[in-house]
Amino acid sequence: GQAMRDHIQKIAFVLPGFQAGGAERVMLTVANHLDRTRFQPLVIVFNDSGPLRDIIAPDIQIISLQSERVGRGAFAFVRAVRECRPDLVISTMAHLNIVVLLMKPLLPKIPLIIREAVTPGYFFNSIFKWGVLMLGYYIFYPFADRILSPTKLVFDEMPHFLKSRPEKLRRIFNPVDTDFISENIDPAFRSNLAGRH
Repeated sequence: GQAMRDHIQKIAFVLPGFQAGGAERVMLTVANHLDRTRFQPLVIVFNDSGPLRDIIAPDIQIISLQSERVGRGAFAFVRAVRECRPDLVISTMAHLNIVVLLMKPLLPKIPLIIREAVTPGYFFNSIFKWGVLMLGYYIFYPFADRILSPTKLVFDEMPHFLKSRPEKLRRIFNPVDTDFISENIDPAFRSNLAGRH
């Protein structure tokens, strides 16, 4: 009934696009598998082209900001969040996290969770990207309500003032979609595997 529905949390997953990257796949796997009696996932995407669009569960609303570049879609993102009023916003990928946190003053009081899977060292070959991520750590990441990462390495490279707030940092391992794997696994490999036990 209505009382039950009032407790359903609307969670907005923010992605740059549906490119077949690990970060996007993790977010969409989580969105697909949320318990629908408790959560209503929706996806806010800056550019809705890409192969991963096909893996999204049919009951998930997709809000496309029709923006080729994340920076250009920043205000459209604010508008979308204000219109759909989620209970929680989850963003992944460094450049997107920074844009989302930059817009935080314009957003209603909605908790922002960011997921960071790479360390600045990962971008060492590009001084610009490395600089952007470090800037994010120092200036913008403190405004996140939670910072998630599948690896402790990310937290190790964060500045001391973030590490000294352990309640903000949460290590969450990447989900594995076992149904997808078992449906798509090669039958020969499966029988080979079974024979081994």
